[in-house]
Amino acid sequence: MARIDFEIFGGRTFYPLHPRTRAMCACIGGHLAADATRLGEALALEWLYIGDVVGKIADGLRVR
Repeated sequence: MARIDFEIFGGRTFYPLHPRTRAMCACIGGHLAADATRLGEALALEWLYIGDVVGKIADGLRVR
């Protein structure tokens, strides 16, 4: 089975992005602001920006 770097669960207002690997955690640290809204380990992404954020950080990473 292929490694999954992060998971995104659908929502109406926001989408929690859950990092699953060290590569994903490093990618988040390099691309997103340190004060990004978090829910535990997950990042809370507004629905309006989900495509842009995933497009920036997902290059070469696997999403589920």
